[in-house]
Amino acid sequence: MIRSVTLLCLTLMLVYTGCARKDSITPDSERQKILNYLHAQAQKYPQLQRDLPQLDLKHYSRVKSENVEILAISLPKKADGLSERIILELENGIIKNGFKLSYRGKLSEIEANEQILNFYRKDFNHVSGQLDGRQFSENPLFSVKFNEGKLSTFSIATAKPRRATEMARDIQHPRICTHWYWVTYNSTTGEIYSTDYMYTSCEGEAGGAVADVDAVGGSSEVTTNPCDRAGQFAGNNYYMDRLEALLSPTYMNINYEVLSISSRNYTGGPEYSNFFQGSPNQHSVSTNWSAYGQRSITTMVHTHVQGGSSFYSVSDLHVMYSVVKNGQVYDVEAFNMMLATYNGTVYNCQVDNLNAFIAFGDTWLNSENARTLLELRWSEIYNIKGNNSPAQNQAGMESWMNAMNTGLVFYQGNTSNLSSWTPIFKNSNGQLIKVPCQ
Repeated sequence: MIRSVTLLCLTLMLVYTGCARKDSITPDSERQKILNYLHAQAQKYPQLQRDLPQLDLKHYSRVKSENVEILAISLPKKADGLSERIILELENGIIKNGFKLSYRGKLSEIEANEQILNFYRKDFNHVSGQLDGRQFSENPLFSVKFNEGKLSTFSIATAKPRRATEMARDIQHPRICTHWYWVTYNSTTGEIYSTDYMYTSCEGEAGGAVADVDAVGGSSEVTTNPCDRAGQFAGNNYYMDRLEALLSPTYMNINYEVLSISSRNYTGGPEYSNFFQGSPNQHSVSTNWSAYGQRSITTMVHTHVQGGSSFYSVSDLHVMYSVVKNGQVYDVEAFNMMLATYNGTVYNCQVDNLNAFIAFGDTWLNSENARTLLELRWSEIYNIKGNNSPAQNQAGMESWMNAMNTGLVFYQGNTSNLSSWTPIFKNSNGQLIKVPCQ
């Protein structure tokens, strides 16, 4: 599982090993950092100003993984029994995201706090009640409801990019804009119940915005046949040699993950690879991504060793989203993210529609909270879990792909014949296609 830590450092992880500390005394330096962040947010969103004097910044709860912390800062309980928190996400000690969270349930404040912590521990089987997230601007972010550990309702603010024809009309105001919709899903099947427009957000000039297709080195939609693309990467001995090496017992029978990154200068030139290894029993690989400039990364190959998932993790997709959106990929259409697992599975993942993938990432991958919601969908709706059999995860992945527009194509490989690949993708009519390449 790949976890993004910062724009410069991303971590490959398999298990979210979260723990919680409640009501810890906040160091003065951290309290000042939080105040500075919240005051800056209040300048942009005056609605937040009235909450600041009511926050208890001396004691609050946190859930911590290897590089990411969730801080839950209490607001006074409302008369209607609603428990409210300010949620802050820290990566390597830097506040990266913040929003307001409300909890509704017939529980004491201490019990309500435990439900919130369980949610961010991703211990979904021990969550009960309703959690509603909203931006500091009061725009809704998500709403989930659990009945004794079983998901019963699921809604999320969903990004949908404008089409190229829409953007072409705005020659005088070339900004990259995203339409946001409130989408409610069937909590059992994942099918969409309703989609309601909320607002449109715009940022950056078209020539330099990271979400612009020209800035990240690709076109909005890939037109090459998936089997032709499979032939291109399967016929590339440079990539296949690295994948075959990681599938060998040398790398499969160890207790740490390995990551190979192939790159080249953005003007061309020779391709070279760097290997990185994680710590024993940690299921993670870290590297300094500042070493990779614009349009440099060509292919990534990594392992999931014993105890890891037979399929990609949410964090794997987050790293792919980050390097694509940050413009660090040499050629988006030809970019490969390959996976070899101890469970005997091998996959490659490519971008099939850049605009759709960026919108998917903006919704489900751009914050720890968003990734928690995607893990919730994978776990509770599609049964994609780290301890599942390969067949269970494969079936869950196909159900998830059928229900969502990810902008991705997954290639299922054959460990005994790396020239044999089966693409799994949605065609222009929204149909899920899975046909082995000849």
